[in-house]
Amino acid sequence: MACAAALLVMAVPETLGPAGDAPPPAAVPPGAVCDQAQPGTATTKRSTSFAMARSIGVLESEDSLTFAELTPDAFLLTVDSLCPRGTGLRELTFSLLEEAVAGGNRLAMMEREADPMSRTESMMVQLGTVAPAFELPDVLSGRALSRDDVFALSWSEEPANAARKHGLLVMFVCVHCPYVRHVEEELARIGRDYFGEDGGGPIAIAAIQSNDTEQYPEDGPAAMREQAQRLGWRFPYLLDETQEVARAYEAACTPDFFLFDAEMRLVYRGQLDDSRPRRKDFGNDEPVTGRDLRAAMDAVIAGRLPDPEQRSSIGCNIKFRQ
Repeated sequence: MACAAALLVMAVPETLGPAGDAPPPAAVPPGAVCDQAQPGTATTKRSTSFAMARSIGVLESEDSLTFAELTPDAFLLTVDSLCPRGTGLRELTFSLLEEAVAGGNRLAMMEREADPMSRTESMMVQLGTVAPAFELPDVLSGRALSRDDVFALSWSEEPANAARKHGLLVMFVCVHCPYVRHVEEELARIGRDYFGEDGGGPIAIAAIQSNDTEQYPEDGPAAMREQAQRLGWRFPYLLDETQEVARAYEAACTPDFFLFDAEMRLVYRGQLDDSRPRRKDFGNDEPVTGRDLRAAMDAVIAGRLPDPEQRSSIGCNIKFRQ
């Protein structure tokens, strides 16, 4: 069976003590855990994955896994020992795991170097690449918008007064990712400064959500609308349900930024700025300023090419269907 693999567990330090008054272990069939469910069983539900992620699994047989709560920081969870590459559990981020811990406890999970998809860098597509065409539904307006629609878009009642568009910014984001949450308010400020309140600014902007919404319903249309309304995003927020647009753009992480000039040629791809959310031994306390992306857009508006020395963005991997 696909999930019948040994679980690698870090020894519990004596100073941490036993699990205490933990509830009795509960048996969970592996088929209810892995995305590769056995015939006749339901596909993985992420609540089951959360429950698993909060626990240490002990493989008793090919028919059952048992779990027992442990104190925080007491173990190393090796995700791919439970389920193979491509399963929903394997791709859970630190934030999602932490949210699953009852009573506000923080779950200690270490990313494995062998699984780079937990924290992913952008692909750094070749500069000069032409922006792939698309047509996607905007969850805010209800309209289907193409690449060229986005570039020409203005909500202004006097479109003749809108600034000439110098470029197009395509941002791959989502709702739940901690890297997006870390910068989402700055994305709102960038929207106001470059897209404008009514789309009359010098840079056309579109945000695209490409995660698999069946496995990650918190990234679905309703949550996307709530996020945009909460933050005051005025630019289109598009749902890439088939994930074809993310693949066409070679988007890899959230957030992932692609800035094109007026001729739809890629002139910037990379990070928003140097700020990173703190995740255990990763991250920093740098303020979120949007410095790198803003400098690139300012260059495009001024008729110059951005500095070609660009640093990759980093974030959660885009949750592609397998």
